Formats: sequence, structure tokens, C-alpha cells
Amino acid sequence: RAWLPVIEPVTTTQQVVDRLSDQTLGIILDADAETTLGAMVAVPGARDVLEVVLIVGPEGGVSLEEHTTFAKAGVQSVRLGPDVMRSTTAGAVAVASVCASLGRW
Repeated sequence: RAWLPVIEPVTTTQQVVDRLSDQTLGIILDADAETTLGAMVAVPGARDVLEVVLIVGPEGGVSLEEHTTFAKAGVQSVRLGPDVMRSTTAGAVAVASVCASLGRW
């Protein structure tokens, strides 16, 4: 059966943190992250999560304060690759990559 990801409206940092649980894989796109999205979703157990929360910040990225809040909540910072994309493109590419890598499509 076909499955489509849910795209939520713009939310606050705290609303995103409140949504996270032990069964959630929290991912934030960060052009400066050391880990790639492909490497992160390939780790053992990644396919077992019930929900993936993908955070795509505004052009220019999220603030240091937001990064710190997300990191404390267990969100993993990842980059898509060597090139920086606009947030509208990065979000679509990341959703496709995550869904394909985790076998959700």
C-alpha cells in the first residue's frame, strides 16, 4: 500500500521537541554536520523506528540555541552531501532519501 509522508506546518523548536519520543528518529539538516544522511539512516535499528521527524531549517540554517535544544532532545545533525541546497530543495531530497533508505517507499 502506498504511504505518503506527513508534512507538518511551521512549528516552534519546543513543539518539535515535544513530539519526539524513544520511538522517533529525529534528524536535522545541517550543512556543517560531519555525518551524512545516508550514513545515519544506515545504522542498525534505524528501520525499527515508528516515526521520523525531519527538521529543515530556514535559509541560512537554525540558530545555535535551536541546535543545542535539538541535540539535548536526541536529534541527530546530518548533511545531505558536499553541496548546500536551498531549504525547499533540501527538504524534498531528504524526505525521498529517508523514505527510500528506510524502506518506507
